[in-house]
Amino acid sequence: MMFVVFVTGVRSSGKSTLARYLALNGHDAVSLDDDTAWTAGTSRHWDPDRLDALISTARDRGVQTLWLVGHADNAPDLSARFDVCALLDIDQTTVVHRVGQRRGDNHFGDSGAALQKALESHTSFLAQWRRRGAVTVDATAPVQAVAQQVLTAVAATVLTREPH
Repeated sequence: MMFVVFVTGVRSSGKSTLARYLALNGHDAVSLDDDTAWTAGTSRHWDPDRLDALISTARDRGVQTLWLVGHADNAPDLSARFDVCALLDIDQTTVVHRVGQRRGDNHFGDSGAALQKALESHTSFLAQWRRRGAVTVDATAPVQAVAQQVLTAVAATVLTREPH
């Protein structure tokens, strides 16, 4: 049996940082935002067959919990593939601050137009995932604290659900 946990959030909510932290601490975590094959311009769409293959490969390897971390425009349409969804919640001021402080290779959504679009859709994005029952986590804290919140919230949710 394997649980598939999806963690999402708005731009600069710490998704890639969280995925790296989880992986470094022994969890099977994949940052889908770090894979440029998913990217098409300023939008991001996941190929359902590719996502299914990723999940199937993890299941075949005997993974108990697979953490898929990222943001895609079509993620809500694919949410039936996930046992639990977690939402990294940050405010718009933190988004702007973090985009200005970004380092490394992940600059998706940093351009003026993409950032403006992200800010305009911020409230509706958070509301959409909350309506879908996503576990909400305050992602303004340091990554260690965010990871602990996510692990605790997901564990509590998993204890009451059946896996795929």
